[in-house]
Amino acid sequence: DAQVAEFAADDMNVHDLAPVCYMLGNLYKNTIENTEALMSVECNISDDIVQQLRNTYNYSNLFIWKYYDNIKSVWSNKLGWWTSARTRPKIIVKGVHYIKQSWWDVPSPWLLAQMQTIEKLEEKQKVQAAQGFKDDLVMAAIIALWAAHDMEFNALLMLEETAKPRA
Repeated sequence: DAQVAEFAADDMNVHDLAPVCYMLGNLYKNTIENTEALMSVECNISDDIVQQLRNTYNYSNLFIWKYYDNIKSVWSNKLGWWTSARTRPKIIVKGVHYIKQSWWDVPSPWLLAQMQTIEKLEEKQKVQAAQGFKDDLVMAAIIALWAAHDMEFNALLMLEETAKPRA
């Protein structure tokens, strides 16, 4: 895997960002199959960008969030990535593993600098940027990495869950 693009801006709102996402998704589209690049937008604060991409720009290759709904006993799907206390450590661990194995080429000096500020806070059981630093580029990059391998990572998670001894 290789990082091929990076975009960061402190002064853009979600409505300004959607056309940039659309442009990047088409710039990196699969020209053989004529499909847009897979777009995995984090939706925790708002899913406005996903909705704009879908409704205004007719963007068709949006990441589909997959989780098993234990109450309804069905797989539920919604567009975009949803970071939670359960998923955040999993994607960070996967990103670290890919870096350590040299399976992920990260040429960006800004992303590498942010990666160096990530720390595990034992008292909070949380992995995040050190105080005074940001982790936006790191989260965006590892969400993209996860989205690219979603089917295989989820298959591995299902195997791990079924292999756990029941109490």
